[in-house]
Amino acid sequence: MTPKKIISITIYIASIVFIILYTYSIKDHITTLEKTNYKTIMICFFLYYVFFFINGFVLMKSITLLKSDKKNKTLFFKISIYSSFYNLITPFKAGSILAKWHLLKKYFCISNKNFISSFVYLNIINYSISLVALNISTIVLVQKYDIRTFLLFDILVTALSIIILYHTKKILTYIKIENLLTKKNLKTTLKITTSLLIQVGIGSLIIYYIFLSIEKDANLTTSIVLFCLINLSTFIAIIPGNIGFREIGLGAISTFINLDFNIVFTVVLVDRIIQTSFIFILSLHYFIIEKTKN
Repeated sequence: MTPKKIISITIYIASIVFIILYTYSIKDHITTLEKTNYKTIMICFFLYYVFFFINGFVLMKSITLLKSDKKNKTLFFKISIYSSFYNLITPFKAGSILAKWHLLKKYFCISNKNFISSFVYLNIINYSISLVALNISTIVLVQKYDIRTFLLFDILVTALSIIILYHTKKILTYIKIENLLTKKNLKTTLKITTSLLIQVGIGSLIIYYIFLSIEKDANLTTSIVLFCLINLSTFIAIIPGNIGFREIGLGAISTFINLDFNIVFTVVLVDRIIQTSFIFILSLHYFIIEKTKN
């Protein structure tokens, strides 16, 4: 067993233990949530269905840029679900990347170079959108909360946005996917960008509804901030599904935006439970269908 794998497993187990112990310590929040949770779960399940459908649509459009003429939305939705499932059980996003690579190669004969191009291209757009949305949302929140609380946080977000956007051209040139941003492909690129913007809105609504079931004075701007932070946390995926790091990290960051650590931790934890349940149910559904056909 390699040192990297040992570290990953150790952190994974430690994170699970922490979440179990901390969840027990905030059981009052969980108990409160259980009383009003059923409607929220159904809404979130529906929103996650739309969320992953957009994932599939974006993947389909990125493959279209690579000259594939196949547009099976159901198949791309399945690829999105499967890659998310493997992301939950493997460290360093390896399972998610390999599952997506295997399925795209199997169904669309996508070369390794084109897969890497598509993967990096989509991630650059995805993280850039989250950074911009996070930046705008924090500026909006500054008007409501103490500006000193947000000043350092907003400066860090702005600096990170500039760094990523500055290096985007170099990254694109290095992996030779400049052709994805040509005038000819601009329409498809705009569709992908618009879809990812809608996805930010849907993800924020999921957080908002969960927040609302716990804290009645929840607001959408705060939910956008939390969703963008959740999305950006996937950039550093050391352990399967980033379990523990996402919950702890967002709970800690919540102090910068005047939110209660326990509330934020509970919201993020419940979001993970709903999302994981959705992914497992859909993955099992597709697995059973495939086995039945065989």
